[in-house]
Amino acid sequence: MIRGVGLLLHAILAFAQAAGTAGSPVDAMTGTWEVREVAVDHQDQQHWRFRPNDPQLIGRTLSVDHERVKLNFSKELDCAQTSWKAKPTTWGYLIAKGFPRPADGGRSAAPTPDDFELKVNKTTKVLAYPLCGSSGKTAAHFPAAPWLALEEADKMAVNLDNQVLLILKRRLPDAKPTPSFDCSKAATPTEKAICGNFDLASWDRSVALALHQAIARNPDKEASLRGTQRDWLKKRDECAAKVECIDEQQWRRVEELGQE
Repeated sequence: MIRGVGLLLHAILAFAQAAGTAGSPVDAMTGTWEVREVAVDHQDQQHWRFRPNDPQLIGRTLSVDHERVKLNFSKELDCAQTSWKAKPTTWGYLIAKGFPRPADGGRSAAPTPDDFELKVNKTTKVLAYPLCGSSGKTAAHFPAAPWLALEEADKMAVNLDNQVLLILKRRLPDAKPTPSFDCSKAATPTEKAICGNFDLASWDRSVALALHQAIARNPDKEASLRGTQRDWLKKRDECAAKVECIDEQQWRRVEELGQE
């Protein structure tokens, strides 16, 4: 994470206020963002809902506009956003209050950025935006409720819930789908469909990541895991170019590998 982000964000806010309706802080956040990192509290592993850099979340996209925020992962974080009111704070406060944990074994109930392996100074100032009912009751629970904070022009952090912090990068206008394989060598209808679809390409990377992590957890089962992966690829390719079929095969495979 980038230090000194508070200056950038306050500058954005000041510019928007000076420009009136011609611009607003949310203008800097609208667009499609892709999850690049999944951060969790390494001091609270017993309550993990997702693993660090969990393949279920890596690659998923967050769509942001003036009226709605939507993460394309099941029904996670899909809500109307009628108010974009910034809350000046620090990274230390966001992490300590946004991710409360039991004070077991003499540890503090307030985690630090280090506990999430975040490279950010806890005193660095930042503007956070409460999500999903930010002008109502949800705002009273800030920052335990969902929020997002823009780190730089193309990078943001999002509190998915009180256990998971997502780090996202903006998808640039000229971006192309990038699966785990070289699209110039795509041979089957399935591979070509994956190369032409952002969601399918990101899930393909998730499958590859899930396999890598499963082997790392079970090195003695590598041969078996690679064998079942080859069998799965044959089954996946039976989908031909049917997007819904490929999509289901991919997320189910990620779930299966996550159980290894």
